Amino acid sequence: MRISFPHLCMCAGQALKTCQNKDIRPFIPAVIEAIENPSEVAETLHKLSSTVFVQSVDNPALSIAVPILMRGCQEKKTESKRRVCVIADNMCKLIDYAHEATTFLPELAPAIARLAEEMSDPEARQVATKCLKTLRNIEESAAAFEANKTMEPDQVCVCSHVCVCICVCLLCQHPSLRPFSQRPLPLLPAPPLAPSLLP
Repeated sequence: MRISFPHLCMCAGQALKTCQNKDIRPFIPAVIEAIENPSEVAETLHKLSSTVFVQSVDNPALSIAVPILMRGCQEKKTESKRRVCVIADNMCKLIDYAHEATTFLPELAPAIARLAEEMSDPEARQVATKCLKTLRNIEESAAAFEANKTMEPDQVCVCSHVCVCICVCLLCQHPSLRPFSQRPLPLLPAPPLAPSLLP
């Protein structure tokens, strides 16, 4: 996210400050500094890992934290990589709507999976595995959400029939239509039988 033009840097900084997450907002200056200066990534990860996240995490909050987490996955020190897993796990547990994380999971989940295999410290690998499990649960919830949005043709027909019945019932209960609803419906003449069906 390093931008060479000063005006674009200022606009990017202003965009980051629009985040409404009260847990992330105090660290936005440090995040901007870490993006501009990679040597500050470890210190920024230390600050974020010591934060107790309490507010729901949404897409804007993830869009600020994930770039730093991806930078942290490339750090040489195991402690920084472990902090990446701690931060990701803590934040992702506070996601109310799993589909908001689908933008970042394809990039973040493989990076955490790689840390779970490559880190030499067994305890750090355990933390990464725990984080990866949280990410997998979010992926499953997001997939279930997307699956529920699609309906089979027979389900669409049933829902349409139910909606029509509900609308008819509501219309019949309306005061202006109540006299009409109390009248007997006219009997329509039965259609003539085809010659082949006559006895």
